[in-house]
Amino acid sequence: MFRVKCLTVLLLALATVSARADEKLETAAKKVQSLVKDEKWADALKEIDRSLEELAKEKKIRFDDELAPFHSVRGECHEKLKKFKEAAADYAKAAEMDAKNPWYPLFAARILATCPDEKARDGKAAIKLAMQGQKRMETYEPDPRELLGTTLLLETIFVPPITLAAAYAEAGQFKDAAKTLKEFQDELNQQNPFALQGIATLGGGEEEFKKRIKIMKEMLEQYRESKPWRIGK
Repeated sequence: MFRVKCLTVLLLALATVSARADEKLETAAKKVQSLVKDEKWADALKEIDRSLEELAKEKKIRFDDELAPFHSVRGECHEKLKKFKEAAADYAKAAEMDAKNPWYPLFAARILATCPDEKARDGKAAIKLAMQGQKRMETYEPDPRELLGTTLLLETIFVPPITLAAAYAEAGQFKDAAKTLKEFQDELNQQNPFALQGIATLGGGEEEFKKRIKIMKEMLEQYRESKPWRIGK
């Protein structure tokens, strides 16, 4: 499945909040981070709701981008609990609160385009969010320390076009879906082999790179057959 390892992204977001926040926000972030690392999704969801409720009662002014990671992690919890409609809403809320982060709209688009719950899918909304995430990714500058030991570099390259293609497919625009992936595939093929090898190495290894290429080819073939992509494949 093409699904970005969003837990890595979300934990990094929480860690960033923890590093620059006041004591209460830091404490809340660390509690949620611990529960998520242990994959205690229901408990993490309750802790997020409790924390947001407590923080809302305070008179202290906080910026939306400080609270956005809590909404995005709540989306991850809802997704793990197979509450896809709620997950998409949480990711979209985080995208509204943090106007620079490219991952939040991409996470929302992925759910709206590929989740198994027909009632939660919305191709047109997914296209809009995927385009938003793709646009934000153009100016995204992750801390180099965030890239160490993760596949985040590969995700920044593969996820935007793959998500947009999935959104087109959900909306029934299979020609656009196939075109998006084919153009991305052609761009990769035109890259210097040594540059690609470097990206693969820094992005988690050659096997991770090959895995994404394989999935992309499978998705392209499926779109050419006018079939949408679904989470769980």
